[in-house]
Amino acid sequence: MTRMSKTRAKPGARGTGKYFHVQLRPKREFIFFRNHDVGEKGGLQRIAGRRANGSWATQKWLIGKGLAHRSGSRLVADSAAARKLLRTLGVELAHLGGDRFRAE
Repeated sequence: MTRMSKTRAKPGARGTGKYFHVQLRPKREFIFFRNHDVGEKGGLQRIAGRRANGSWATQKWLIGKGLAHRSGSRLVADSAAARKLLRTLGVELAHLGGDRFRAE
C-alpha cells in the first residue's frame, strides 16, 4: 500500500509550469495580490502586491514559456515583448531553481 503525501509540491520546483517567474520583491512585503495580463493571453503577466500602508508595487513578472527559454542558469528572451521586459528590468537574474528567477 502506497502512502499519499499530505503536503503539496512547491510551485515551479520541477519546471513543468507555463511561466517563468521573475521575482522582484519578497512576497512577505505584501498583504494582497492581483495579476495583470500584459499583451496577449499566455504571454506576460504582472503580479502586483498591495502593502500594509496601501501602496501598490510589482512583486514579480510571469513570462510565458513561448516567449523565453532557459539556457543553463540564464533566462533568454525569444520574443520582442520578453526582450523589452528583461531590458527594462535592467538587472541580472539569479536562477533559484526550476522556473524561478530573482532580480538582483
